[in-house]
Amino acid sequence: MKRLLWITEHYPPTIGGMANACDRIVYHLRDFFHIDVLHLCRATQSKPPYRPAHVMEEAGGNCYVFHAHRDIAHTLNCVYLWLSKQHQKQPYEALVAFGGYAPVFAVPTFAALLGLPYVLLLRGNDFDAGLFQPKRRDLLLTAIEQAAAVCCVSSDKVQKIRALLPHKPAVYYTPNGIDTAEWKAYEHDYRLAADWRKMHSEGRTVVGLFGQLKEKKGLDFFVDSLQQSAYSDEVHLLLIGDLEEEMRRRLTGAGQLHYTHIPFVERMQLIPYYLACDWMAIPSFYDGMPNVLLEAAALQRPAIGSQVAGIADFIEHGRNGFLFEAANRHSLLEVLQTALELPANEREAMGKAAFKGLQAAFTARHEAGRYAGIFEEVLFRKNAAQGA
Repeated sequence: MKRLLWITEHYPPTIGGMANACDRIVYHLRDFFHIDVLHLCRATQSKPPYRPAHVMEEAGGNCYVFHAHRDIAHTLNCVYLWLSKQHQKQPYEALVAFGGYAPVFAVPTFAALLGLPYVLLLRGNDFDAGLFQPKRRDLLLTAIEQAAAVCCVSSDKVQKIRALLPHKPAVYYTPNGIDTAEWKAYEHDYRLAADWRKMHSEGRTVVGLFGQLKEKKGLDFFVDSLQQSAYSDEVHLLLIGDLEEEMRRRLTGAGQLHYTHIPFVERMQLIPYYLACDWMAIPSFYDGMPNVLLEAAALQRPAIGSQVAGIADFIEHGRNGFLFEAANRHSLLEVLQTALELPANEREAMGKAAFKGLQAAFTARHEAGRYAGIFEEVLFRKNAAQGA
């Protein structure tokens, strides 16, 4: 089986498991390839190990964990020393850079030194943040230009790369997927959801905002708009994730909203909270393809989202959710009014349409199949070039 090395960033306290997207994609791709995963972790000690601090044997490949030193150059030299020996013992056919600054920075050099192609898997934040950070922009564009293939989770990233690097071939739209066999609700989840609504919603429409409750995700904009609208008393916000103190004060200050905030919930325990919501809100100014969008759709919960990136790729306005113009208060309030006035049976039909759309193109199997085809094409080109 063809061997790939997948390099990603991975932070404490979750050493030993992979982030959800990385874990999901690698798990399904191991049906096609042997994949070793190398995690680069933030420092917990003054020296990086000269070999992996943790090695976990998994079906279809191994997982290696390196702790980073505060001197990134020292860390990556040590990683390369280990990697070059590993490659000599059991050669890899390609490298994969997945998420974060260190892989985008290091993998092009690793690949060139080893004489291997690499595939760059750009998550939303890698591109959006890197493009406008002076110290990272050139690194990002170099990594894109030198990659054998670039995979983007939203179609707007493909368009932007083609505008910035018009001669760059092999740029692909590879949206996120979700494993619907794993992510599904059971009877007890519905009971918990009903109990939560009985205790908290007081008959109001429940709108959920889950995940990164930060400025780029549009929470400030959404809250400000709702507070200044005629609908503020009709909505109960369910906020799950870290909430900045300034936002907490605003929620409880003038124009107080009805809300519940839960700082952290394990992913699989989120299901009853999704079910407790009438709508999910994703008011991002820019984004990739939020997992929240697909998780909600898998549970037949429609979303109100800004018309950007993967949100616009998934939501068909008026059919499986609603879109509004990003950062446009009038557009948001117009959509919010429509959603609040929508009869329950029509809202439920939207949720079912979201689930149907997900099953058609956004499952984990669809996702893995797209990546597998791209990796096979890269390896075919590599072998053809070597044969020539």
